[in-house]
Amino acid sequence: MGMRESVKSLRAYFIFVGALTALQGIGMARGSNFNAIIAIFCLVQFSLAAGYLYVGAKLNKLLATSIRPIAIVLSAGVAVLALVFLVSLVGGFDFKYAFQLALGAVIAGYLYRNAKRLHLEETSRVTT
Repeated sequence: MGMRESVKSLRAYFIFVGALTALQGIGMARGSNFNAIIAIFCLVQFSLAAGYLYVGAKLNKLLATSIRPIAIVLSAGVAVLALVFLVSLVGGFDFKYAFQLALGAVIAGYLYRNAKRLHLEETSRVTT
């Protein structure tokens, strides 16, 4: 049996990932020649960071009502990683982006599985 996250630890994961995603967007903006494509990627990064931070801040309410917003944010995160990986293929295969995609997908699945478990526990506690 794997680790069982609590609401507090799951919240910490979402807030940490949100902060990390925002920092990655800032690094992307500062570390390159800023153009329209970089601006779009930065906007996506900041939107995703806001989604992770929102889920972290409202986790109790989301677990009690619906995990759909959590699933949307996690799916969007994996989709962004997949897009970055595909764009990186234009310049040739880079193991770093493949690793980011694989790790991001595993972490997203782990977070979703724990969020779903906590949601089911919360709804069963409310109904009984």
